Amino acid sequence: MRRAGQRRRRLRGTQTLVTVLVHLIAGVLATGCGYRSGEPRPTATATPTATPTPTVYPMSYDRLRENVRSQSGDARDEYMARVAERRVHWDMEIARIDDDGRVYLKCGGLLNTCYLDGLTASDLDGLGDGERLEFEAYIAEVERALGLRVALDRPLYPLPTPTPTPTLPPTATTTPTLSPTPSLTPSPTLTPSPTVTPTATMTPTITPTPSPTVPPTPTTAPYGSRGLGQTRTVWEEAHGRGVKNFAGYSYEDDGYWVTFVDDKILQLEILWPGGVSLQDARAVARRFIPDDSVHLETYVPADADYLTVDLYRSASLAERFDNNWWFGSAPGTFIIDYGLFDDGSSVIIATGNNP
Repeated sequence: MRRAGQRRRRLRGTQTLVTVLVHLIAGVLATGCGYRSGEPRPTATATPTATPTPTVYPMSYDRLRENVRSQSGDARDEYMARVAERRVHWDMEIARIDDDGRVYLKCGGLLNTCYLDGLTASDLDGLGDGERLEFEAYIAEVERALGLRVALDRPLYPLPTPTPTPTLPPTATTTPTLSPTPSLTPSPTLTPSPTVTPTATMTPTITPTPSPTVPPTPTTAPYGSRGLGQTRTVWEEAHGRGVKNFAGYSYEDDGYWVTFVDDKILQLEILWPGGVSLQDARAVARRFIPDDSVHLETYVPADADYLTVDLYRSASLAERFDNNWWFGSAPGTFIIDYGLFDDGSSVIIATGNNP
C-alpha cells in the first residue's frame, strides 16, 4: 500500500508539472506572437515571387553548326537534344518570308535550313528579304541529315532598348556678362525702281502629235527546263499542288522537295527511300536542269566526302534570278549534289556552288 501511494503521488506530481509547463509555454508563445488571447491572429502577407529572367546562351548559329559537324553518331544526337529549349540571341540576314509568316534566315549552304516561327503580323510589316533581324528565341529542334536544320520559336522581337542612366552635369553658378548695347545705324533711303512696260508675247499655235500605235505584247515562251528555274505554275501543272514543309513544298508523296524564289524553282531535291546508283541518279537529275546546261566538272567536297557534286553553267538560268541567289558564284552556275546511301538517297539541284 505504501508503494502504491508513492506511485500515485509521483504520478500526480508529474501531471501537475506538465500542466504548469503547458501554461508557461502557451503564455510565452502568446507574448512572442504579439497578440492577446481572444484577439484575431494577424494575417501574413505573401511576398510576390519575381518572374525569373530566362538565361540566354552565348552561342551563335555558326558555333552551333560547327559543334554539330564536329561530332557523329550518338554523341551528336545527344548534343542536338541537349541544345533544344535553349534561348539564344542571334543577328542574321533574312532569306525570305513565307505567306504563313515563317521567316527563313540565311545560314550558309543550300543544304542548311534555319527558320523562325512566332512573329506577329505587325512585326512582319517592317521586315523584308535581305534585311538583318536581331532577336531572342528558343531552339525548338535541331536535325542533321544532308544539312543542318534549326527551328526556332517563341521569339522576343524587337528587343527592348536599355534605358541609359542620365548623368547630371554639375550645377555651376555663373555671373552673366552684360554686352554693350549696339548703336543703331540709320537705314538707307530706298530709290524707287523704274516702271517696266510689259511686252506682248505671241502665243504659238500647237499642232497635236498623233499618238503612236502600241504593238501587241508578245506571249512569253515557257522556260526551257523541267525543274531548275521553271515557274511554279508550270511545275504544278505536271506534279500537282504541293504540301507545305520546312524546305518549301513537297510533291508526289515526298518524292520531290522544292524551294521557290519569286515563284521560280531555286532548289529541287529528288528523294528515294533506298539506295540508288550514281549512274541512275544522274540520269534522273539531268531531266530537271535547263536545256542549255554545260557540264564543267565533277568533284567530292573536302568536308563532305560522302557526297558527289556535278558543277554546271547555264546562260539562260543566269537571267532567272538576281545576284543574291548565286551565293558568291558566277550567275548561271548550279550544282547537282548526290547523297546516295543504302537506307535513303537524294539528289539536290540548286543554284550557286555551295554543297
